[in-house]
Amino acid sequence: SSGINAEYGGWVYKEDKCEDVGEFNTSVYSVNGMILNSRKRREHLTKEDVQKNKAALESISKGSVQWLQQQEELPRGRRSLVPPKKPNMTWEEYISAAADGEEKGKHLGRPITLKQDRKPLKANIWMTEDFPVKVEILLSI
Repeated sequence: SSGINAEYGGWVYKEDKCEDVGEFNTSVYSVNGMILNSRKRREHLTKEDVQKNKAALESISKGSVQWLQQQEELPRGRRSLVPPKKPNMTWEEYISAAADGEEKGKHLGRPITLKQDRKPLKANIWMTEDFPVKVEILLSI
């Protein structure tokens, strides 16, 4: 199901779940049906860079700092990549195509390397009558 639903607590008699957050007494809601879209462009990275990044992220996501400890020194930068090949269109052709809406997606640099992920996301929110944000505002997002 999608939307915002009140969370319930209790073993026998279910009642709205309430928690104290700082000085506020809040009601707890779950948010379902959200999708987290992420897009990563990688044309500026070498294959070696991508492999190093994957190894680092895997290590960190598993709670390990072993990858970081294996590094003699933190990366401070790297040499630039070889410039992309000359485009097969002139600047004037590019500008006129963009103005006409033709050739949408044409670019003058390296071919785009794009990775897209879609992950379902479940979130909890804590709301109180004393705070100015209302559930209706969240529902419109």
